[in-house]
Amino acid sequence: MRPVAPARISAAGARPLAWIFWAGLALASVLYLAEGWRLAQRMVTWTDESAYVHVGYLVASGQISLFQDELTGSRMPLPFWPLGLSQILWGRSLLVARLTALVIGLAALALTAVLARLIAGELAGILAAVFFAMQGVLVGYLATGTYHSLAASILLGASSSSSESARPGARCSAWGWCPSSSSPGRISGPSSPAFSSSSWCRHARPGSG
Repeated sequence: MRPVAPARISAAGARPLAWIFWAGLALASVLYLAEGWRLAQRMVTWTDESAYVHVGYLVASGQISLFQDELTGSRMPLPFWPLGLSQILWGRSLLVARLTALVIGLAALALTAVLARLIAGELAGILAAVFFAMQGVLVGYLATGTYHSLAASILLGASSSSSESARPGARCSAWGWCPSSSSPGRISGPSSPAFSSSSWCRHARPGSG
């Protein structure tokens, strides 16, 4: 009887901690959206962002293809679609594209908190989410009409899928999405096969999860 009682107490004590984690994550999300809204209205655009927003609209409306001969293919195709579809749904506007990217960045915030929680517990997850939301430079990057928020979300999702609790197929396939969202070659292109192979080898080792 004695070994069972502490287990019950610890399980009951874990519930308030889980509730506090999700409450902290919700508060951090509100802070993130408020700061992102302010920055999205005030930041000065530049040529790269203007190209993503305009080309995204042309792609989503079917006026051009990202694979036609006139386009050099120096950018990955996936980020153009959400930016373009948002303008079709809510009108052509730089602010619309920025708010779309800002909302996508919520996934990066949540995944950061969840990953920190897996590594070091609920308190670490809450602190990671709050630090994320309070970094104005980071929030500003994610609130631009470019690939930053989508690439961050996919990379963090792949990192979460590489945890010990994930299935081997999820570990490998998650990293395969990374080159589709960010700059080719220099950033996530080389990392994708390397991390996929590493995740598979970790699972293949005797005694691995």
